[in-house]
Amino acid sequence: MKSKLLSCKPDLDREGLQKSWTGKESGIRYYNFVLEFENGTKGIASSTKTEPYWNKTGREYSFVVEKKPNFPDKIKDIKDDNKEKYDKPDFINNRNPYNNEIDIYIARQVAYEQATKTFMNLDMTQFEDVAKVKLGIEALSNKYLNYLTSSGIENVTLSRQQRIIKQNVLKRAIEQIDIPILLIKNSDMIIERAREIEKYILNKGT
Repeated sequence: MKSKLLSCKPDLDREGLQKSWTGKESGIRYYNFVLEFENGTKGIASSTKTEPYWNKTGREYSFVVEKKPNFPDKIKDIKDDNKEKYDKPDFINNRNPYNNEIDIYIARQVAYEQATKTFMNLDMTQFEDVAKVKLGIEALSNKYLNYLTSSGIENVTLSRQQRIIKQNVLKRAIEQIDIPILLIKNSDMIIERAREIEKYILNKGT
């Protein structure tokens, strides 16, 4: 079956996080996406990447649809048969700024997951109730999101490579910075450390 892709969005759970699962034998993590095609086909596709190559709307893909009773249709074996007709990948020509829905969903998910991880490393007795913990996670998530989506230079957008680097270095910074009590200055230390690692990686690669 062939058709042009109308939309590709992360398959989200009730908390707004992208659904994922791990292969029993391989141990590989897969991310779910909701795909909708011009011919009316709609279903769930899985990829080991948070940004699969078949996420570009307007392109024609060939695919197989597997019907699943009481579940959304499963879309698999997605192929771009006309790959040579299109431009070079975005990471080569650097034309993929942080402005599409999938990018933002991924950034929000990474930010929220890392904010939650930061809180889990704290002494939770400092918080009076669960509601305050939730508010704290949301506030820190927004702070992390700002780091992940900002180039730091006005009117300059991030390339795909820069986005991936930022996500990885934020995780490493959280692992390296030990903060017993969560204060604004403590979370600033994490962001600053992430910037240091990012700068090191970018300079090493030039």
